[in-house]
Amino acid sequence: MKQFLKVLGLVTVLIACSDFFPEKVVERRSPGGGSQKPLPEKATLDEKACDYGEATGDLRIQFLWNLATKSVCPRVREFRYQMTLLRLSANQICIDQESTRAEKDLNHHWYGAISAFEYLVANPMEPMRANSNRIGMEIYSWPNANKYSLNGELVKAGEQGDAYTMNLTPTRKGLTAVERLIFNKEALLTPGLSGRLRAEEQAFNDLPREKRRRARCVVLSRMLEDTAQHTEELYGEWDASQKQYPRRMLERLAGGAGPMILNEVSDGLFYLEKVKDFKLGFPLGQNARCRKDRCPEEIEHLISGAGAEALRENFEALRAGLVGQHGPGFLNLVREVGRADLADSMQAMITGMDETLKQVEASGDLQAQVLAMDKAQCADVTSPVPLCRLYFQIKAFSTVYRSDFMTALNLNPPRTEADND
Repeated sequence: MKQFLKVLGLVTVLIACSDFFPEKVVERRSPGGGSQKPLPEKATLDEKACDYGEATGDLRIQFLWNLATKSVCPRVREFRYQMTLLRLSANQICIDQESTRAEKDLNHHWYGAISAFEYLVANPMEPMRANSNRIGMEIYSWPNANKYSLNGELVKAGEQGDAYTMNLTPTRKGLTAVERLIFNKEALLTPGLSGRLRAEEQAFNDLPREKRRRARCVVLSRMLEDTAQHTEELYGEWDASQKQYPRRMLERLAGGAGPMILNEVSDGLFYLEKVKDFKLGFPLGQNARCRKDRCPEEIEHLISGAGAEALRENFEALRAGLVGQHGPGFLNLVREVGRADLADSMQAMITGMDETLKQVEASGDLQAQVLAMDKAQCADVTSPVPLCRLYFQIKAFSTVYRSDFMTALNLNPPRTEADND
């Protein structure tokens, strides 16, 4: 009770008194015909969605509050905005399949949506991580996505036309499938693992161009409607007029759940391990899943070329959590417990990763970088190949993160599916 009163006394949230006016929404039907939540009729950035005011209290409260309300919540809002624009652009493609403007809008909003999501997935906090990352997996299941299941959906849509419906597991839908649809304008199917098209796939490719593109637009619309539903669910968790996650977080802090919340955040930031093992290690041949010298075909966002942008967003999410973006970060807590030496060392490692990432970004296409590298030079943090050097820098940082960093703050070791060390 004393701890509850102490924390509660520290927490003062200044809440704006103005009324909330929700944007206009239009009722839409689910792909299966059942009623779902209404999706926005137009894309809007509601400034009040993340208008939580300030919180006063100790360093821990300042860190968590600013991270939630000023770093993560605005990116949730941005992701929802870009997803709405992406969905509406797809609808325009269905109205006019030859519209050059609609195709350009579709491409543009894809990059906006994936940029915002790649930040969120690397600094997810509790709403997206809950229930084994259910919402996150529904939206984007890479690297576990089934690359070839989309062929069957397009064949099905070619047969059913506008009557097409979908009821797919996360690995067969979401932004991974959306990316493949957007950047396959002609809707031509490619072979799966067998290296040959099935009879029904070849028959689809032989359809008139107009019918193939119609199938593409129908599947894309259904996929985006499904993804939009999960996006609205995520947005509802953060929106200041709905479930208000930041305020729920403060209530948990007041109830003595501070260590648990810090562990949730530290677990979320350890998405860095997936960046190391899958986004870098797999294509570089540093992951046991790659059974060749290198696997350049495993570059994330290979089709759209957004791989480097994704790495940047992942890194900025990590930096916001550790260094701080609008206030203190985890490293401030490390200094507070008397480990300024560790905080300074980790800060220097983050700076080094940033410098290397800038070189990666300046070196152009990621797949081309993997293909051009001398594998013998991809051995440690002194590698002259920026992509390799970044891999080993993250590996070294990851070791410190799950050892000295966790010990300094008395945190539990992070749980992650990506552990290739």
